[in-house]
Parts: sequence; C-alpha cells; structure tokens
Amino acid sequence: MQMDTVGILVCYNGNWVKKDNIESYEGGEAKGIIVSRNVTFSELVERIYKIMDAEPTKYSVTLKYSVPVSASVSKQIRVEDNDDVQYFLKYNTDVMASKVTPLVASLKNIEGHGIEGCNGIVSVESSNAPATFVVERRNVAISHNETENGGNGFNWSDWVEEVHFESGENIVADFNQPSNEEEPYSAPILHPHEDSGAEPSTVQCRQVQSEPPRQSSSSEMHTIRVDSKHGESVEYIGYGGGLSCINWEANLKVGRVYPNKIALLKTISLAAIRGHFRFRTVQSGKRRFCVRCWQVPCPWKLRAYKVGLHEFKVVKYDPLHECDLRFVSSHHPQATAELVSDCVKWRFQDARSIYTAADIKTDVKKKFGVSISYSTAWRSRELAFKTMRGSAEESYSLLPSYCYELERTNPGTLTYIETDAADHFLYFFMSIGACIRGFKSSMRPVIAVDATHLKCKYKGVLFVATAFDGNRNIYPVAFGIGDLETDAAWEWF
Repeated sequence: MQMDTVGILVCYNGNWVKKDNIESYEGGEAKGIIVSRNVTFSELVERIYKIMDAEPTKYSVTLKYSVPVSASVSKQIRVEDNDDVQYFLKYNTDVMASKVTPLVASLKNIEGHGIEGCNGIVSVESSNAPATFVVERRNVAISHNETENGGNGFNWSDWVEEVHFESGENIVADFNQPSNEEEPYSAPILHPHEDSGAEPSTVQCRQVQSEPPRQSSSSEMHTIRVDSKHGESVEYIGYGGGLSCINWEANLKVGRVYPNKIALLKTISLAAIRGHFRFRTVQSGKRRFCVRCWQVPCPWKLRAYKVGLHEFKVVKYDPLHECDLRFVSSHHPQATAELVSDCVKWRFQDARSIYTAADIKTDVKKKFGVSISYSTAWRSRELAFKTMRGSAEESYSLLPSYCYELERTNPGTLTYIETDAADHFLYFFMSIGACIRGFKSSMRPVIAVDATHLKCKYKGVLFVATAFDGNRNIYPVAFGIGDLETDAAWEWF
C-alpha cells in the first residue's frame, strides 16, 4: 500500500556548473520537509517560498528536474502545474524508487532586477524506499517533525535514519539505522577528474559499503576517482550526468580467492543487485569463469581461474560501469531464490521466529530495490529454513535418536515409534517421566484427551492427554502424532 506522504529534501542558494554535457550542483543549503502525496503545485511552491524565506509578491519560482535521454545527455523538464508535480513524484517513488532525482529551484526578481542566485536542488525520496547517499557538509539543519498534517503520519527520521560524520568535511547518510539527531548538511559538489589543468577536488569521501551508489542521470549517484592536493587518490560520490559511472569494490578485487565457483557467482550476483546492473556469463568452464556487463560497450568485467581443488581466484576485474540504468527493470534476473535465501537465512536461527514469504518480498524490495515473485520468496524461505534447521525428512530420521536421549536423560520416560509395511513413519507416542510421576502423586485422577491438526509439510494430527491439578491448571501427561484423526489412530494413542 502506498504511503500518504513523501519526504522532500529542499536544497537552494546553489549554482549549476556544466562540464562536457554534465551538470554538477555547487554550494547551497538544504532543509527536509514532508508533503502529501497529493500535493498540488501551488502548495509545493508555497512551501518552497517559506523555506527560502522569499516573498511571492517579489519573486517568482522556477522548478525543473533532469531525466536521462541517452547515455551522456540529460533533458531538463519544467514543473508548472499539478500534473507535472504528480508525474515528478511518481517518477521518484515508482519509476526510480531506489534513486534520487533532483528538482532544481530558482528565484527571479519580479521587478526585473535579474536572477537572485537562489538555484537549488529538491531531492525527493519515497518514504518506503530506503537509499544511501553521500553529501557535503554545510550549515543547514534537517527538520525532523515538519509535516503536512501537523506532525502525523510520515516521520522525517524514518526517511533520513542515520547520519555518520567522517570529518568536518562530509556526512554520510545511511538509511539503515534510526537516528533522532539533527545534523547540518547540503547537496554534494561533483568535480570529475579531467586533464584540463583544473584544480582537483580536496574533498575526501569513503565508499558506503552497505549499499554501493550508482547513478544514471543528474538524479543518480556515482563515484569518480579524483586526486587530492596531497597526492592521494580518493573516491568522490555525487550527482552527475547521464552515465552510470561507478568504481566500487563490493567484495570483488583482483587476487581474492573464493571456495568454489558457486560462492564467486553469488558474490557477483549480490554486487549486481546492490549496484543495480546486470551481467552475462561469457565463459564458464571447469577451470575458468568470465562475466561482463550485459550492456555494450560497458567495460565492467571479471575473470577468474581455478587455483586449487575447488577454489577460484579473481585474476582480472574492471569495476568501472558506463551503462544506462534506464533499461534495468525492478525485476532483477540475478535475484534468485538461492541468493535471497543466503541473505535471509539468519532470520531462522531462532525457532520461534515467524518470517513469511511476504516478509521476504518486502525486505528484498526495501534493501535492494528489486522485486521478486511470491514463488521466488517462498522457495528462498524453504531453502533458508533447510539450511538453518534441516529438512523434514532428516527430522524424521532423527526420531529414534531423540527418543533414546529422552529416555536416557529423563528416567521413566515412555516413547514408541510405529511404522508401516514400507518402514515409513506412522505413529509416535511420548510421555515424559517427570509428568508421569507428577500425575500419580499430585493430579486429579481424570485424563482428558484432544487432538489438533498440524500445519507442517507432511501435516498429521497431534494427540494430547492432559489432567487438572488442584488449582484447575492444565497438566500435560502424554503426546502422540498420527497421520489422521481416525478411530484407528485414537485407539493406538
């Protein structure tokens, strides 16, 4: 179900710089607000006037946003009416749910005294679509509680959930952990590395390992390696043009050894899902494995060779992507049941946990930004359940050992297993020794029996014999398992 509100990060008082058909946003301030999903153009403009502390009678506001039209060119679209606002919100929350598309706002003096230098970015993110981005620190604070409905509904801290300070220069916003602190920040400035003699950026940024950033237009994130004034090579993450240009590790590097080809393939698949790209297998044999990005001529590729009995070693890896993300749908082919099960199997460590296929679908969409079918979620749940707790067939084969341990550790315990002619499980009976002694010494001499149907893989019926103690509390005496609730099963129990 769609949320009734969306979060908007309003950035203003900045400037756009264009280099080689790629526009980057420099400077500015930022403020987080919440608006209704059905917000009108006039309501949005009114909020922007209030944030920028401008008089509608003195200034006119212009809103634009950019979408990619090719691998290296983006097109700016004006927002002028209610339909434009709704399309912009839908583009962010549905089409690009796991990305951020900037909306540029500028003020112009109505009296004709020129542009007021209040250009900015309004970054919109769906309240149910978490993401990770890196921004440069400025002197602006986030508003945590400002909403359209007087503070009800969407909470800003649910959208911007954690802000990590790396230094006095940067802030990393990670949408995975809750936080209630207000921290100053603003939109990032992108300085692509060029040979034009321009002064390189001195900003130091780190890679956000939990969610590798990508970008496909000025609305997306990407990483570019630049040289600092100290001669160090650093990663810079920011907004850019129409290319998906990233350079990140994602646990893949030359020289790394994996226990087998399956482990290597799962690592690559997880990196593809997190990075929102696809790959195809070029060569897969007993001794070598080679994959590359499915879009041509994207240079991303990886090659590995067998170095031991089963181990595979990465011998060549080009992590650079130059592919257009417009052609990547939310249904990722690498999001298989086997891969998803590896990501969610820890949920089944506790036998009391309830984690359904619907929960898996929701978590995969929330964490990776991809959609999987219910059947894939169900199969991943079965695989994870089997990995952590074993299969039902294995459990049946362990019953004799379980009965032996019960009788050994609980003197007086009675157990019995009955099988059919094919030596398949038919009935099971168990009465703990301590329960038998307690019934003989302290319980009322009346036993009540009942049965309930089991909802496991092989179903069956659970038979129960209980008694009442002096306080009319139920006291268990014996348990039994049968195939059906029939006269034969009741007589056996």
